[in-house]
Amino acid sequence: MGRALRRPLLIVLTACCWPAAPRAAGAAEEALRPAAIFWSPRSPRSDQPLRVLAVADRPLEATLAVYAPDGTEAAVTGMPHGATPYRWLAEIAAPVAGVYRAGLGRGVEVAVCRNIRVSADPRPRPSERDVVWPVERSWDRDTEDIYSAWVERLFDDPLDAQPSWHGLGEVLRDPARNFLHDHLGLGEDADGGLRLEPDCADLPFFLRAYFAWKLALPFGYSECSRGGRSGPPRCGAWHSNLEPPPGAEHGEVSAVARFLRQAVAWTIHSGSARTPAADERTDLYPTRLSTETIRPPGSAEGATCHRRAPREQAGLMEEYRDWFHERRRPPRA
Repeated sequence: MGRALRRPLLIVLTACCWPAAPRAAGAAEEALRPAAIFWSPRSPRSDQPLRVLAVADRPLEATLAVYAPDGTEAAVTGMPHGATPYRWLAEIAAPVAGVYRAGLGRGVEVAVCRNIRVSADPRPRPSERDVVWPVERSWDRDTEDIYSAWVERLFDDPLDAQPSWHGLGEVLRDPARNFLHDHLGLGEDADGGLRLEPDCADLPFFLRAYFAWKLALPFGYSECSRGGRSGPPRCGAWHSNLEPPPGAEHGEVSAVARFLRQAVAWTIHSGSARTPAADERTDLYPTRLSTETIRPPGSAEGATCHRRAPREQAGLMEEYRDWFHERRRPPRA
């Protein structure tokens, strides 16, 4: 997008509309699908970089533009990254106090736009001593998309790269990977902050909990047996971030660290992921593995599966699906 086209965005962003863009004759008009804009830190301030993220379920020919309070262009990103969801990420290294305007759109259409207030006086989230962290919002499609984009960004590397880390904490302390780095302004991701070293069973729970903590979302997990010859693992008690936190007297970061390293890590094990698919009292639920259920439906990824799955293999998948649903072994040839 050239500067001649970007400049009018300032006027239009004020009213949350997108300016007209030159189009080729006969170009198809496709409405922009819903998207979301998120920023970090939670309470933007002038002494900390401002990161702006836009996510969409499907690929969009759209641009993320961020304008400073004085109307100058602060950042622009035209090329999305990732897939399901697709993400646009912009960073302002040294924001000034005032209201920034961010929008994702194309032509006369706008997918989403938001005002972002940057303050010279930081406003940390109030801590609560009777819970591990407070809940201010619920999980929805937007937060799920942002979570997916965050996880993908954490471990995003070229296909020929072979990254290696000593633990999850090493990844979270890297602001180039973690766009939630110091999101709460508590120094939580500094070298002396949160230290997390989950094992393979703990990792998905730690990622979910860390993200939920940063965005004040609910998080819970089940206490399950390991199972054995007498039967598969079964789950009983359920715990959440709304229980009294361990180590609250030492501050929120310490309380969250103990919650993850003790309450969660000492409860989650390999049996937590081996519960029966039909059991309703677990942390997992089954999904149908088919091209129709690949997120998002009708995507290029789903079309690729349709094209590449041999007809014979697709037939076997259809034949065996009922067997797996009934938890019976298909007959051997």
